[in-house]
Amino acid sequence: MEYYLTRTYLNYLPHPINNDVITSVCLSKSHRLIKVCRLYSLLEAEDLIKRDDIRIIFLVRDPRGMAASRMRFTNITTPNEHFNQVIYGEFKLHPKMEEVVSDYCHWLKVNYFTPLEHPVWLKHKYMMIRYEDLERKRKETVTKIYNFIGLKMRFDVLNSIFGDGEQFEQYDLTDNSEQWRHKLKMEEVVRIQEVCSSDIFKMFSYISVANEKQLLDNTTSLVGDLLYNVDSV
Repeated sequence: MEYYLTRTYLNYLPHPINNDVITSVCLSKSHRLIKVCRLYSLLEAEDLIKRDDIRIIFLVRDPRGMAASRMRFTNITTPNEHFNQVIYGEFKLHPKMEEVVSDYCHWLKVNYFTPLEHPVWLKHKYMMIRYEDLERKRKETVTKIYNFIGLKMRFDVLNSIFGDGEQFEQYDLTDNSEQWRHKLKMEEVVRIQEVCSSDIFKMFSYISVANEKQLLDNTTSLVGDLLYNVDSV
């Protein structure tokens, strides 16, 4: 229990933690945070965003990392016999994972807006964050989020949670954001890159690989610099 309290920072709440405590904490704040996983397109929420003071933080992740995570937690792995089809150029993931990857990449494309193409009603209300930046540049990224939603930074709280953030400022394969490079086989990586298309990787500055040497190169990150500054549009 203590592990989960620390991991989710619930140890900062009054104890014992129950519905009344959580409700009272929420009511004492001027902001509300809602995690939404099933909204297909931000355009569907246009009326809501126009009516209320809502800020959108679009959290994305490298499709290869997403796929590796989903395979692990759903136990939907690529059947061994599929790897025999590589020589015929017909390799595919598990059918369910093919659908998951395709849907995810389409979702990324639909909800990605650059400063030059976003709808007027999203101006100053949309921010794109990469999961990988949260992993390795925690303090910098969290600072941007606080500024975006207009909350005052609590550096004492951030320091107690994150500790010394300098270790996240440089690429390190031991961080969780690129562990997928040791969990997926090369055939799976190539297939995910095919399903997603190169356009998706360029949008979010994820670097494709063509061979196993590139995949396992510990000196190089596969997360590049963003082409556009979409911290906030």
